[in-house]
Amino acid sequence: MLKRTPHSAASWLACLSFASLAACGGDDPPITVDSAVVDAPVTATCDPVAYEPLELAGTDDGFAVWAGNVTTDLGADSAQFSIEFYDGIRGDLTAQAWDLADAVDGDYATCASCFRIVTSDAEGNPVKQFFQSGGTLTVTMSPFASATNPHFVGTVTDLAVEEVLIDFEGQTFASTPVPNGACYLIGDVTFDLDAIPDAWTCAEAAYNDGTTCNCACGANDPDCDDLETPVMGCTNAADVCVDDTCTEVCDVFDGADPCAAGVCGYFTADLDICYVDPTVVDAAALGAECASDDALFCAVSSMSAGGVCDTFVADDGICREVCDDPTDCTNVGDTCAAIIGDKGVCVTPPVNDTCATAIPLVLGTAVQGSSVET
Repeated sequence: MLKRTPHSAASWLACLSFASLAACGGDDPPITVDSAVVDAPVTATCDPVAYEPLELAGTDDGFAVWAGNVTTDLGADSAQFSIEFYDGIRGDLTAQAWDLADAVDGDYATCASCFRIVTSDAEGNPVKQFFQSGGTLTVTMSPFASATNPHFVGTVTDLAVEEVLIDFEGQTFASTPVPNGACYLIGDVTFDLDAIPDAWTCAEAAYNDGTTCNCACGANDPDCDDLETPVMGCTNAADVCVDDTCTEVCDVFDGADPCAAGVCGYFTADLDICYVDPTVVDAAALGAECASDDALFCAVSSMSAGGVCDTFVADDGICREVCDDPTDCTNVGDTCAAIIGDKGVCVTPPVNDTCATAIPLVLGTAVQGSSVET
């Protein structure tokens, strides 16, 4: 029987879902539980919990997880409820009703269907883990029936989770009940969960259909991640879709008024777009230091960014002239240091940048300098 392999392959996805990278590293204290009381019965009465609608939080080959924020106060800064599925452990998940406390699903190290609550502090670090202690799962549609859009339909009855310690440090992923720990009741729930976000407003068949980037649909269409995919939903046929927003294409080196609105700036090696978010633009002129640590562009003229706040080459926040060739640089002798593709900023090379001006080095003599390429 396939056990630990799917958990190991996808465990980073499960951890990222809860902003708890620390839980997957080696910083957890060793698990120390009195074996004499490990099997102490869970409190008979568990407090009920409520949670927001679950959405797909991660998927990989043979792995899928849905998660949502817990709205009941569990005494931490935040909490999430999740359902994880691992293929290849149970075989056909629709074959029968499954006891979530049996020898397979009763331990996080081996579960095929795993129900968890994780509480976190203000920095997103996990505080407590809760894992299923009982319940019956009936799966009508397996989340692995589709290779592209995971879809789980099923019911769970009498579902409860108890406080546990999960061995992330040793990577056995075994879950050990915490004696006298808290427990929570999720109860009887019918699920119909797929890959389509609840915010999606366009036709369900259009989501991640592999052919068209559907824009302005309330949620990002994964098809839009490929900027070469034809865009639907934008008034301007030349627009690209960025973060579910129809976005005007421009050219930083075009000249006059490349944008109808916003500021033209670098986006990819082959594409510039019009940024309408004012926070990405700083008022600094060329050669001045950008005031904002978050701004990308500066020296705006005719709605086009003539400079980039340099946190890429010299990493000093100075507004440096945009270029994709040394001939773009106003200062004679400047070179174009690439940032994305051939696009970059104009920088003054050091005086010893050629073989003819190289500084002689004497073996055994300490020298201070920088190896940053300009």
